[in-house]
Amino acid sequence: MRSRTRSTSAHAARHPDLLGIAATSYRGGHITVDLIWANVGPKYQRWIDVFATLVLLFVVTVQTWTLFDKVRGTYNDNVLTFEMHMPTWPFFAIAWAGDVSAVLLIADPHLPADFPSPRYP
Repeated sequence: MRSRTRSTSAHAARHPDLLGIAATSYRGGHITVDLIWANVGPKYQRWIDVFATLVLLFVVTVQTWTLFDKVRGTYNDNVLTFEMHMPTWPFFAIAWAGDVSAVLLIADPHLPADFPSPRYP
């Protein structure tokens, strides 16, 4: 039995922030507690960065796992878009691939050598 859904574009519209998580974390952007970070020494700044990175890695890893379950579920159930009758699983698979790349970039920030980190030369 084929299922139909309108949720693919709605899901993408609700989560545009997922595209920048890895880059923001890598560049030392707004995913930190800057009020505390700016008022402590370099040793504690590094500890705060490590803790924030581990929390972010955990959250994005769980999200990646659940998104893979969504890819598998929409593939197995043959979920189609409402009007064009296209399978939805490839769209979720692309989002999952982005999540996997975010996990890899967060876990090893030295992977992309062409993005210099402003905090740690």
